[in-house]
Amino acid sequence: MPWKATDAMKERVNFVLEWERRWDEAQGGAVDMAELCRKYGVARPTGYAWVKRFREAGFDLRAIEEKSRRPLTNPHSISRE
Repeated sequence: MPWKATDAMKERVNFVLEWERRWDEAQGGAVDMAELCRKYGVARPTGYAWVKRFREAGFDLRAIEEKSRRPLTNPHSISRE
């Protein structure tokens, strides 16, 4: 049986939307983050970070996109003249 084709962004979207659905069903009560993270194969701190970024951005799915890890500045760079 072939593997199901998916990408990381779709899985993140599914993760936060399922978390929101569970949150709504629990009416703001407890959501089993550990079980949800196991289902999607992510660490709990990662799951909490995605949900936090999603909610802080006003429920904008672009908030959970992969962010660049490149530093904004380099203290060892040579100044351009």
